[in-house]
Amino acid sequence: MEDLNQKFTNLDERFTSLDGRFTNLDERFTSLEGRFTNLDERFTSLEERFINLEERFTSLEERFINLEERFTNVEKNISILAEICKSNYELIKKLADLVDHRFAIVDHRFDTIENRLGTIESQLNILTTETSSNFDEVGDQLGTISEQLDKLKVTSRFEEDYEDLLRFKI
Repeated sequence: MEDLNQKFTNLDERFTSLDGRFTNLDERFTSLEGRFTNLDERFTSLEERFINLEERFTSLEERFINLEERFTNVEKNISILAEICKSNYELIKKLADLVDHRFAIVDHRFDTIENRLGTIESQLNILTTETSSNFDEVGDQLGTISEQLDKLKVTSRFEEDYEDLLRFKI
């Protein structure tokens, strides 16, 4: 029995040793459990932050899509404006060419008018000179006519007197 006692004592020591080891393992497990609880809290916090980042990314992505659409619309509008500007430029260029052509015609007409005015001025100078000399001639002729009229008046008075003499037989 001693042998059995010894075996029981041995078993008891082994159980005590195992119990100590289990206690030690339990303490370590409790310590690990605290760490895992702490890690779980940190993972929850990280998960919340990740969800927040994901929401912000989704918001940014929506804004980016909106900006892309707006940029596409701006590109379309710029293309339309470029076409309008190009057609307006061509129209303005044609109008400028037409105005330039019309100014050339007006310049030519002014040159023609200036030439004609020069001709008219020279003809007017000639006519003025001729008129001046004609007035001198007319004045001379009027003087001669006036003298002849005076003579005719005298003659006509003599005729009247003669006719009166004949009528009254004086």
